[in-house]
Amino acid sequence: MSSDIVLSAAVRDNLLSLNNTAKLAGITQGHLATGKKVSTALDNPVNFFTASGLSARAGDLSALLDSISIGVHTLEQASNGITAQTKLVQQAKSIAQQARSSTTGTYGAFNKVGTFASGPEISGTVTAAQALVASTAAGSFTVHVQVDGVGASDVTVSIGSSDNVNKVVDDINAAIFADGTAKGHLSAASLGGTLQITNADVNTHVTIVANATSAKLGVTADSTTALVSDSKNLINNATSSIAQGQTLDLTVNGAATHITFGTNAGQVHDLAGLRSAIGQVAGLDAGSDVVNGLVKLNVGAKSTATSLSIAGSTNALGVLGLSAGATPGVQGLDSTRQSLAGQFNDLLKQVD
Repeated sequence: MSSDIVLSAAVRDNLLSLNNTAKLAGITQGHLATGKKVSTALDNPVNFFTASGLSARAGDLSALLDSISIGVHTLEQASNGITAQTKLVQQAKSIAQQARSSTTGTYGAFNKVGTFASGPEISGTVTAAQALVASTAAGSFTVHVQVDGVGASDVTVSIGSSDNVNKVVDDINAAIFADGTAKGHLSAASLGGTLQITNADVNTHVTIVANATSAKLGVTADSTTALVSDSKNLINNATSSIAQGQTLDLTVNGAATHITFGTNAGQVHDLAGLRSAIGQVAGLDAGSDVVNGLVKLNVGAKSTATSLSIAGSTNALGVLGLSAGATPGVQGLDSTRQSLAGQFNDLLKQVD
């Protein structure tokens, strides 16, 4: 048998109060768990949907803020790049200004070399066609001597009736020695008992005038046909010669030198004379020479501009193997500028 439980009004109020407290504690725990004051639309529909809209807007703004942060970072990187490039350009400018104010490099040495088109210079020789045991050529004969740049002379040689070949040689040399033009340019000798007359240099030309005495000595073929013994030089080379009066003009670093070929005073007619003339050209250095079939024209290094201009008669230039025209010296960089140029190029690579 059951009985009814009767609660007083005070107890019922306490129970209801505890129930409400439990309900509120549950709601508070939900707030603490979610961090939201309104967790569902049932709590407060207006606030719930307002909060949802604001949360979505906050997410959009957060995403936009992230994009803005990325853009700012990109701009910062670009700014840093521009700053670095500006510093590199400023360094390059500074290096260029240093190079501009530094001393300039020297003009390097250079040369021009010509190869002779003419044959070699030679000295003429006359060798008798017969040996002399005892002279049967008593009498005299004439040797005509032409020396380029000096002049001409006729040397008369007298032969005694008892002269042997050695005495004949002495007679010829004595006559040559006594002649101002022939002296030093001609000599006689005995070659195995045979008379030999030799031109001493490339500028001497000998003509033995034929007569009975020259024919008996064997230095002419007969008593009527003269024997010519020519030396060969630049002027009268049989292969390719430079004509009288032709010229070679050399202008070195603005200073001109005029060389005239010929046999007159002050003119050049052989390689020795050409070597001497080139040696006196102002501006050419010690390496300039005429040797081994070559004409060497060397311009030395200088701190100021250098140049070599070649002109003259076409035939003379052709014989010497030279070409007409002007050649400027090339200016190089000094050590300071070379170093600065290397630094400048390195900076340009970094800029690129």
